[in-house]
Amino acid sequence: MKLLIISHAYSAPENRKKATLISEKVETFLIFPRNWRTKHGEELENKESVSRNLSLFPIDTYGSGDGGRYVYCPIPLLLKILKAKPDVLLLEEEPFSFVSFEIVVIERLLKLLRLLNRKATLCFFTWENLVFPLGFIRSFVERTVFLASDKGICGNKEAEMRIRKRRFLGDTLVLPQFGVDLDLFKKIVAKEKNELKEKLNIKKKVVGYVGRFVPEKGIKTLIKAISLLPKDYILLLVSTSKSLPEEYQKFADDLNISDRVRIASGIPHKDLYRYYGIMDVLVLPSETTETWKEQFGRVLIEAMACGTPVVGSSSGAIPEVISEAGLIFSEGDAVDLSEKIKEANRNSAEFSRAGVRRVNEKYSLSEVVTRLLDFLTS
Repeated sequence: MKLLIISHAYSAPENRKKATLISEKVETFLIFPRNWRTKHGEELENKESVSRNLSLFPIDTYGSGDGGRYVYCPIPLLLKILKAKPDVLLLEEEPFSFVSFEIVVIERLLKLLRLLNRKATLCFFTWENLVFPLGFIRSFVERTVFLASDKGICGNKEAEMRIRKRRFLGDTLVLPQFGVDLDLFKKIVAKEKNELKEKLNIKKKVVGYVGRFVPEKGIKTLIKAISLLPKDYILLLVSTSKSLPEEYQKFADDLNISDRVRIASGIPHKDLYRYYGIMDVLVLPSETTETWKEQFGRVLIEAMACGTPVVGSSSGAIPEVISEAGLIFSEGDAVDLSEKIKEANRNSAEFSRAGVRRVNEKYSLSEVVTRLLDFLTS
């Protein structure tokens, strides 16, 4: 079988381990943007490479950085699809995105001209777990993609419910786009833990957060919860930002806990395991808005793989991801969060074991790849 995967997510090199594992089982081709601007403003540049069973094809795009609106330069895209001649085309983009429409049009054209196997399977991926009006153009795009697709993969259960409501009739699978690389995300030894805590001047219990400083991530609720905890708890914020935004800094100042807030910035993804390792609890305090709710929470499974107890809000897919391996608090409720942090800390050994077990059984990268290939070939 020849598998072609198309997604802007593979502009980030750390995400390509999945493709490497897949290529150990089937011939794999990967198409992704040559240049991509991340949410953090970072510019990613990529070069083409071809190895024995894995070919990487970066292609120039229009609209770099906007997952919903970007498209590829059509001629290079068409030529690379022709070169791959896939038996399965896995389109890991939202079905209402412009790039999905572009690829479906090219795929239909090539099949019509008999330049592509007419029996080739087309499968899309979606994270979207909110039902809201898409407007005429995006509704048309999504309907076109649904009609052309044989299968759909959903990153969470609500996403599956959504595409059924939108009348997708093909086979579906609930599976995250990426799993955890257990060779990278694992417990750290006591010596390494003590050295990092000393470097960060941390001598207290660590409540951690990993992610962006944006309102929907519930940072204010987390800061408020820290203020309700005993003074032997500190908050470690791991982010690309070098300092706490003024809005949150003032909030911490008003609560008199600025001295209990630490920031670790610019940490490469491959080094995050060390920071998870010094956390007594990892918190994901996401809060639902009119246009977004948490779609998965990758930091949760990374932290669990490292043996760190997790506490998440009730937003979106967080309870689905954590299940019995951690604790859930009512989103936006700082009092509830502070109590759940204390409970997680009291029962840290139990939650640590449960988290590692859940990741091994459900969210490891190898498990995700196995389930993905089973679905695509069924």
